[in-house]
Amino acid sequence: SPPGRETFPRFSPDGKTIAFVGNYEGNTDIYTIPADGAGTATRVTHHPGAETICDWTPDGKGIIFYTVGLGGLTRQQQLFTVPAAGGLPEQLPVPYGTFASISPDGEWLAYTPHTTDFRTWKRYRGGMATDIWLFNLKNKSSIKATDWEGTDTAPMFDPANAGGKANTLYYLSDAGESHLMNLWSFDPAS
Repeated sequence: SPPGRETFPRFSPDGKTIAFVGNYEGNTDIYTIPADGAGTATRVTHHPGAETICDWTPDGKGIIFYTVGLGGLTRQQQLFTVPAAGGLPEQLPVPYGTFASISPDGEWLAYTPHTTDFRTWKRYRGGMATDIWLFNLKNKSSIKATDWEGTDTAPMFDPANAGGKANTLYYLSDAGESHLMNLWSFDPAS
């Protein structure tokens, strides 16, 4: 492993590759490496802004990430996909977004418009509390999936449902009696 920080590891849908954010060349960029440890890391992104990996695309050919480096202002976090082999990022069709996942059937984008995940605000219930939104990638409609007054974040569709009709969405929330961050699930069909 080269010197530098490595964060946000994500297995590809087939389990053969790990994408991660690495700070190897003076900037944080996305890299991939074979999951069996054979080989060296391959750099995927090459722009000056820092990225945060969200997930892989359902087909395993691309990586979903967010960055502030392409929006003009540091508060404009935007969602992109980039081919896992490298190439130019393509913005997802929502104006702003942070943590995101695409359903196995490719119909839904689950995302948070902004994030407070790296703040020290436990049990926060103010105006910056995050909710999860669902954006239909086919008909371009959107719905608010969660409405807890606290934090709902880090959505991830269950990749085990690939090829199936179920699109179970898992996410973190501090809802519930104890108001401690825990794992929750949501079924967009119901």
